[in-house]
Formats: sequence, C-alpha cells, structure tokens
Amino acid sequence: MLPVIVRPYRADDFPTWARLRQELWPEVDENESRRDLQMFLSAPERYEILVAESDGVVVGIIELSIRNYAEGCASDAVGYLEGWYVAPQARRSGVGR
Repeated sequence: MLPVIVRPYRADDFPTWARLRQELWPEVDENESRRDLQMFLSAPERYEILVAESDGVVVGIIELSIRNYAEGCASDAVGYLEGWYVAPQARRSGVGR
C-alpha cells in the first residue's frame, strides 16, 4: 500500500490535474476540458478538487460539486462526485480508498 495524503487542490497541481482528467475523459475535446477546468476554479463555493499525493507526486484526483439536481434525489443542493481517477501506476495500491 502506498503512503497517501489526500489534500485540497493547489494552483501548482494544475498541470497534473488537467492531465489526469484528460486520461479519465479522453473523449472530451481540449476546449471543453478547458471550460470545465475554469468552471471548477471559478466557483469554489460549488466545486471542490482533492488530490491524492504519494511521495510528493499527485497520483489521483477527485472532483466534487454541489448540484441543483441529481438523479434519484428529491432535494436540491446535492453533493455529487463528478470524477474520480487514480493514475495507472498507482492503481491497486490503496490510493482510491
């Protein structure tokens, strides 16, 4: 099991965050991905990014949001897991737990 720290996103994580989310959603074109990245960064009251770091290297990301609606929910302001990704070299080592 890798020693992992899960922490809030920092500005210097941007290149790794962008690369890992491109690996998670390879079908998303660069312009759409750039819009999504800016959306997350521009509304911290609605979006949160966490990174999993092992030995100083970001090996995973989690993108969270508060949505107005989510399938199967009767209320609004629903917490939602938008994306969760662990880099291939860190899989099966406990990072995702």
